[in-house]
Amino acid sequence: MWSFFLLLMSLILYILGIDFLLNMKKLMFEMELLSYYINSISINIYIDWVSLLFSSVVLWISSMIMCYSNSYMMNFSNYMKKRFLFLMILFIFSMMVVIYMFNTMAGLILGWDGLGLSSYCLVIFYQNYQSLNSGMITIMVNRMGDIAIIMILSMMMIMNNCTMNVKYLNNMQLILILIAAFTKSAQIPFSPWLLKAMAAPTPVSALVHSSTLVTAGMYILIRYNDFYYNSSYLSFMFFIGSLTMFSASLLANIEVDIKKIIALSTLSQLGLMLMILSMGNKDLAYFHLLTHAMFKSVLFMCAGTFIHNMKGNQDIRYYGSMFHSLPITSMIFIGATFSLCGFPFLSGFYSKDLILEMLYMSKYNILSFIMLNLSMCMTCSYSIRLTSMILFSTINWSPSINIKETSIMYMPMILLFLQSIFFGYLMMKYFMTPINSYIIVLKWYMKMLIIYLMFFSLGLFKVFKYINYLPKFILKLNKYFLFLDLWYNASMMKFLSYTSGCFEIYIDKITTILIQMYHYKLLSFKLKYKLFMHTIFNGLIMFLLLVILIYCL
Repeated sequence: MWSFFLLLMSLILYILGIDFLLNMKKLMFEMELLSYYINSISINIYIDWVSLLFSSVVLWISSMIMCYSNSYMMNFSNYMKKRFLFLMILFIFSMMVVIYMFNTMAGLILGWDGLGLSSYCLVIFYQNYQSLNSGMITIMVNRMGDIAIIMILSMMMIMNNCTMNVKYLNNMQLILILIAAFTKSAQIPFSPWLLKAMAAPTPVSALVHSSTLVTAGMYILIRYNDFYYNSSYLSFMFFIGSLTMFSASLLANIEVDIKKIIALSTLSQLGLMLMILSMGNKDLAYFHLLTHAMFKSVLFMCAGTFIHNMKGNQDIRYYGSMFHSLPITSMIFIGATFSLCGFPFLSGFYSKDLILEMLYMSKYNILSFIMLNLSMCMTCSYSIRLTSMILFSTINWSPSINIKETSIMYMPMILLFLQSIFFGYLMMKYFMTPINSYIIVLKWYMKMLIIYLMFFSLGLFKVFKYINYLPKFILKLNKYFLFLDLWYNASMMKFLSYTSGCFEIYIDKITTILIQMYHYKLLSFKLKYKLFMHTIFNGLIMFLLLVILIYCL
C-alpha cells in the first residue's frame, strides 16, 4: 500500500518537475507560525524543478525499497514490521521537509532534526550492543550539525529575519552551514558515523546512503552555493572533498564488510560532489547527486539479497560463486558496479565524465590532480575487487545454506536498474540544459586519460590483492596516517589475520618471547617509549597535512 502510494506521488512530482523546468516556473508559499512584536517566525515552501525532481527520485527509490523490505523482513514479527514502517515514513517525511523548506531556518531545523532522530531509531533497530553503540555515535555526530543550524536560527532571530532569502550571509553563518552540511554528508573529520550506521537493516542503508540522509548535506550546499561563490571557502571545500574521496577509496580497497565497502564508495562520491561544488558547478553536482542515488540504491539492495541468503554474514571472504547461485541479482550487481565506475553509456558515465573533464580544465595544483586520478583508479579497483570476490571466486560458504532468489526481492532491483541505465542519458539530453551549455576544451591525451585510468585500475586491483605482502606498511598506514581504527574498528587487522595467517602466528610468537624475556617494568617502559614516539609521529603528520592545506589554499 505505502509502496504504491509513494510510487504514485513520485510520478506526479516527476511530471510537475518537467513542467516547471520547461516553463521555468517557481512557486513559494509563506506561512507565519509565530509573531511577537517585531519578531516573527515563518516557514516558506519553495517549489521549483530542482526540488520536484529530487523529491521524485527520493520517493521513487523509497517505493522500491518499501516493496523490497516486504520480502527482506518476512521473518520479523508484526510489531517490528510496524515499527520499521513508521520509522521509514518519518524518515521520508523529514527529507521532504528539508527539500521544500530549505530556505527557512524554522522549517529546516524541523526536517534536519527529524532526519537525525529517525536515523538514530533505525540504526538501533536490532536492539543489540553493536547497534546501540553505532546509534550513539550517529546521533552525537549529527547533533553537531543540529547545533550549527540552531546557532544560525539564533543569529537570524537577532537580526529579525527567520528566512534565508537574504543577499548576504556573514562569515560565521557560512562556516556554520558548512559544518552542518559536513556532518550530514560525513565529510572528514565527521566520517566515522557513516560506517557505524551500517548496523541498521539493509533497506535502511539503501535509502540512507543513496538519496536521503547523506545527500541532505549536499543538497543544502547546492542550494546555498551562490553564497560561497568567489569566497575564500572554496579552496577549503575542494581540499576536504579531495581528502574525503581519496581516504574513502583507499579504505574501500581493504575493507571486507560488503555494506561498509558500498558505504565507503558513497563517501567517495560525496567527496567528488563537494569538489565539483567548490568549483561553482552546482548543476553538475546536482546531476551527479541524482544519478548516484539510482545506482547506489541498487547496489545496497543487491548486497541485502546476498546478506539475506548468507544468513546475515557480511564478510565477503566467506562469499563466492554467487553468479551461479543468484544469476539475476548478480547481473544487476555487475551493471550497478559498472555504473559506479563510470562505464560508457551507463548513468554514472554521463555525470562522472563531465566532472573529470571540468576538473581537468580547472587550474588546481598537481597534488589535487594526482589525488583525483588516484581516487578514480581506486574506485574502479575496489569495484572489481568486490565483484570478483562475491561473484566469481571459489565457494567459501557452507553447503547447508540454501540460496535462492525471490521475485519480490529482485523485481524492485530490476526496475531501479533499468531506471539507472536510462536516467543519466535522459537527464543529460533533455533536462540538464545548463550542463549542455558547457564547452569542453581538452587535448586528445587528456580526453583519453579517463579511459587509461580504467585500465590502470586493473593493475591497482592486483596491488591491493597482494597487499598482505606489505603488512608493516599497512600497519603504519593504519596507526599514523589515516587513523583507521576510528573509521572502521580494526578491520585492517582482521584482513591481515585472514590474508596472512603466517604473519599472525609470527606476531603471537614474538609477543610470547617478549613476555618471557623482559620483566614487566621493562616491557612497560618500552610501551611508554613507543607511545611517546607515536605521539611525535602523529604530530608531524598533522603538521604536514596543515602545510598541504595552506599550499592548496
